[in-house]
Amino acid sequence: MKKTIFSLFSTFILSMMPWLTHAAWYEVTGMATVVASEDAARLHALEDAIYKAVNFSGADIGSISNLRPLLEDGRKEYQFTNHEVRYVLVEEQKIYKDVMFVKARIDIYPSATGCHVDQYKKTFLVSNIDLASPQQAV
Repeated sequence: MKKTIFSLFSTFILSMMPWLTHAAWYEVTGMATVVASEDAARLHALEDAIYKAVNFSGADIGSISNLRPLLEDGRKEYQFTNHEVRYVLVEEQKIYKDVMFVKARIDIYPSATGCHVDQYKKTFLVSNIDLASPQQAV
């Protein structure tokens, strides 16, 4: 009986694992110092939040610079097409001691064209090898 319950529980947990690892929504908080204006600080804090989410998701960080002109509007929601960042929802923004905090929910779909670290991970063996002649080392 215990084996049956354990196997059913294990099967259920293992079947739920792929769903947990492929989340597309990320909730992050970006921050920036208020120097020139609150609008500029909001833009920098929103960029910081997007950078954190894109970096965590493994998407291409270089594509964030294309979004900057679109983020200059003071809107609460942003929707993008043909981009890894699909949707940005600004949930909360507040200023505390001259620092702007922007809490945002960001929907990211990483493309397959990005460079993944796991693809280039290679193993390297170092060992003592006896050589009969120096020409074998080439």
